[in-house]
Amino acid sequence: MEIHWIRSQGLASQQESAVLRLQALERLCDEIREVRITASETRHHRYGAKQVRIRCALRHGDVLASREGANLGLALHEAIHDLEYALRRHHERYRRSRRTERSLVRRGVG
Repeated sequence: MEIHWIRSQGLASQQESAVLRLQALERLCDEIREVRITASETRHHRYGAKQVRIRCALRHGDVLASREGANLGLALHEAIHDLEYALRRHHERYRRSRRTERSLVRRGVG
């Protein structure tokens, strides 16, 4: 798994703990190919708010997570938490669709 940090100067102190959490996610979901973490300031709604976006490229799709906050470190922590949840949902949906495909093939429908 490759991790790319884009405009992440404000996240230097949190990068190590974020990498550890992302590596734990890789053990949970072995389909992760690449993770892109982008930190930026947003002028949407609140002046000076910080935003962290995470794009996780999988073998069969992408999973995205995004969080805003006054603090980049907290936004990163919450975005990784959202990514964990989104990966679990994505994995369950994929497994469910694969089970359905296999049962249709066994019955001779597909």
